[in-house]
Amino acid sequence: MIRALFKYSFLLLSIISAVGLGISRAIPNINPFEQSIIGILGLLTPVLALINLFFIFFWLITRKYFFMLIPFSAIVISWKVFSVLMGGHYFCTQDFSTPGHFSFASYNVRLLDLYHWSGKPDTRNQMIDYFRKLNPSILCLQEFYNGNDSVGIDNLRAIREACGYEYAAECPVNENKRGKWGHVIFSHYPIIDQQGHDIDARGNNLLQQADI
Repeated sequence: MIRALFKYSFLLLSIISAVGLGISRAIPNINPFEQSIIGILGLLTPVLALINLFFIFFWLITRKYFFMLIPFSAIVISWKVFSVLMGGHYFCTQDFSTPGHFSFASYNVRLLDLYHWSGKPDTRNQMIDYFRKLNPSILCLQEFYNGNDSVGIDNLRAIREACGYEYAAECPVNENKRGKWGHVIFSHYPIIDQQGHDIDARGNNLLQQADI
């Protein structure tokens, strides 16, 4: 009796975890703002993946091969999401160091320490020097601050000169006489067009889009 209860409890848990992982396959196509439960499930995807791997080995050891198909099928169905979590590209033959490819970087720079939150006076210069050494083909910065004329600090010019960026597209969220706050995209390639999209009317959330 106890043995049967133990087996069916594990079977139920295996089914629940398999269904949860299977649903995660649709997460990339669902807006988490509209379906908050699905968004939470997305955060649990790594845990669900590990649980299903556990059940594969569990049913294999206990020789319940039919039950093993439940978590195995869930992993196969959600493999696209699962493979991203693993971060392995073992079958990729593309050489990203060859000419014709570009590099991309994105950072939240928190106004380049405008108000000296870090307590270090040289933080701004260290950040710009880091971008100079990294020097990606395309650099996207959020919470970027740039001063107006001589009133504020010209971070836009400083980064362009340090990295040699010929093109830059600003997308300000707020602006006053001292400067602009928002996003910016630096590029070694021509920026054909750029747009800003408000994604939250209650806050300062803005999505910047650029054609490069």
